[in-house]
Amino acid sequence: MQLDAYPYDVEGSTNAAAANGHPDTLHRMATHPLACLLNNPGIRFHQTSPGYKIGYFSSGNADICIGGLIAPAAEKQRLLDSYLADVRIRKANPVFVHFPKDDAPVLNARGFCVNQLGASYTIYLPDYDMSGKRFQQLRNKIHRAVKAGVTIQEIKTRAEFVDILPSLQRINKSWLAEKGSKPLKGLVTDFESLSIPHSQHRLVAAFWKNQAVAYVLYTRTYGAQPGWFHDLSRKIPDVPDGVMQLINSETLKSFQADSEIYLHFGFTPLVEMDAPEIFKCSRMFGKVSRWMARHGGVVYPAASQRQYKMSWRPQNIEHEYIAFAEGKAMKA
Repeated sequence: MQLDAYPYDVEGSTNAAAANGHPDTLHRMATHPLACLLNNPGIRFHQTSPGYKIGYFSSGNADICIGGLIAPAAEKQRLLDSYLADVRIRKANPVFVHFPKDDAPVLNARGFCVNQLGASYTIYLPDYDMSGKRFQQLRNKIHRAVKAGVTIQEIKTRAEFVDILPSLQRINKSWLAEKGSKPLKGLVTDFESLSIPHSQHRLVAAFWKNQAVAYVLYTRTYGAQPGWFHDLSRKIPDVPDGVMQLINSETLKSFQADSEIYLHFGFTPLVEMDAPEIFKCSRMFGKVSRWMARHGGVVYPAASQRQYKMSWRPQNIEHEYIAFAEGKAMKA
């Protein structure tokens, strides 16, 4: 697979990422599945001379760093120190999310608090089977969508993408209006930069009554658990029950036929908040996040997201963490 490379500057500098492709270093060293989000436009990189790097996007005065310290273990501390020197010059506030657990001690050693933020859910595809009683409810949902006349199509060609794009934009507008929210900058793939066909994406749409009513965008992941990320998923209101489940079940079968290994459902905040405090953490942030986990459904629908992901009976559930400078919990 031939991929474009990002342009990088010399040590201590940053540069905007190119619109497409993955740097080879990310393929080899970025172990967290959601490091795939470093392919978004607007991502910048701080790198040390051998090419080891930290990727981030700006949100106000904060650097939202994704994927952690992308370097061999022996180089992580030097990479972080170089990045923090640059942060001090820019007077930015670094916040790390979606990083591997073994980065936490390195971050702790430089004054970062490391707190649990939620969890991620992953299916191991080679031995995954949706038969049996525990999948009965999920199969029923899928059957209802099929019975209602919903059909599924993967969008593979440029012509198909151009043809369906206005419908996808209509779905996005309807979905965002229903949720009363704005697009999540940097934490999902940027839809406006999407182009099909693309080696890093698979786009699957659902049709009902001769119109596109829902879609799921899957994004290629690398690192320790290579496979695909169940990325953007959106639908219009009042579609038949089970539409999203039908899309994912059909795509899952395709992944298995292609001998893919993992399907990642990604991160959900404020769920599975039972990780032991094994790292130096912020007590205040911990109290607030646990309170939000119990009472924050009005602010963020974590419970419904968890319900959808758990309905697939993922074999792997991993705690996810956030790291921020000590004394800046509320800014994080």
